[in-house]
Amino acid sequence: MRDLGPLVGNARVLDLVFPGTHDTLTADLSDRIADNANDISPRLAKILHDLAPQELIGSFIRDQATSQALYVTELLQAGTRFFDFRITYTKGPHLGEPYDWYGLHFVETKAKALTYLKTIIDWLNSPEGVDEIVVVWFSRHGDTCETGTNQYPGVSVAEKQAFWASIKSVIGPLLINASDMPPNATSVDTCRDAGQRVLVYTSDWKEFTGSDPAPLNACRHIANLHNGDFLNETIGYREQLDAYRGYAEQRQIDAATNIFSLVRLAVSSPDFQIEAAAKLRYIPFGHAEVRAKCASGFNLPNVTEWCPETLLDLTQLANYYSQLTLEIAHNSPGYAFPNAFYVDAVTSTGSIRTGTTPLNQPPGPQPHALSEYAYVATVVDWFRAWRCSTASALPDVSSGQSIADLCASAGAALATLRAAAPIQTWSDPASGRLDGWPAPGRLPGH
Repeated sequence: MRDLGPLVGNARVLDLVFPGTHDTLTADLSDRIADNANDISPRLAKILHDLAPQELIGSFIRDQATSQALYVTELLQAGTRFFDFRITYTKGPHLGEPYDWYGLHFVETKAKALTYLKTIIDWLNSPEGVDEIVVVWFSRHGDTCETGTNQYPGVSVAEKQAFWASIKSVIGPLLINASDMPPNATSVDTCRDAGQRVLVYTSDWKEFTGSDPAPLNACRHIANLHNGDFLNETIGYREQLDAYRGYAEQRQIDAATNIFSLVRLAVSSPDFQIEAAAKLRYIPFGHAEVRAKCASGFNLPNVTEWCPETLLDLTQLANYYSQLTLEIAHNSPGYAFPNAFYVDAVTSTGSIRTGTTPLNQPPGPQPHALSEYAYVATVVDWFRAWRCSTASALPDVSSGQSIADLCASAGAALATLRAAAPIQTWSDPASGRLDGWPAPGRLPGH
């Protein structure tokens, strides 16, 4: 966003819209089920960590947990600036390794959590990352308000606060002190001038940080929304559009109370899909019946055989339908975006994969195997258009270029990026992609 000059620099941090990633660290998952893995009891997680044969079930579980294919540096280079950073305290992925903090999505990451955080900080300190602002939210499984052992089972307050001290050491002077520079009242240029460019939110803020005033309490300061129902896209489509219609007013309300509005366009695997994927992998017969039963759970008209076998399969279908409402909101006066989105299957161009080949697999033969939608460019261009709508209140660029010229040149550059990965729909019931549904008619904005 630094190329947008004063459109960004003079904006408050909570005026920005951050393209973000859901389950950011999942491109580097191991095959080892973590102690304190999400969605199961801590006792069962510990047993599975120590006893579950990785060669039998580890890779299958990893496939059900992987929602990204790019590593952190690649996500930064692609333009994402909000990071859903999920962590747990667990024994390492190799038997005999001691407890430490690792990234988490049921299975643990190959490297320790601080390794990935250091990657973000190194990039921000590189010429490529100069002047960029990022937001990092620490939690175990994306819950803003769980605390104590509900947030981090079996972890003492001392262990949590020792890790927070390590986080602060890695971030160093880049950490925005939100008590001195609240994001709803502090401009981006003020943060840059102070050398503070990492805004941190933490779940379990009191125990995790010892009530440190620098990071923000996620429970109090994040409105974490998931608009729509992926298993009923007709309703979900309307709910997403209703939400975008309301964000223009909601952004002002949230900013007044220092609330960061966050929208999850990612999905979680329903139990029936994981069960079906396991049967398709491990049972050599009855596949037609399994696929038919699985397909019926998604409530997509005329889709009778499609059953996603990995989480990326599933999330890319969600991206296919999310692009519809993103495009409408981008193109429609009166619609607005939240402070951040977090999504799955982000590509190296800053798009989201909407096509049929999972992002971490070689391209398939289908015509739309690699289709993608210009996610980052769309989000940034909405922010540009919104800021430019108040151009008369903004100062000219220091080089002497007018704000009007900057708005036009930035708009042209972003239009080129959007044109390289435009919204695409097609009819392929075998992959769950439908054309003209859930809303019939032309492509949104066309």
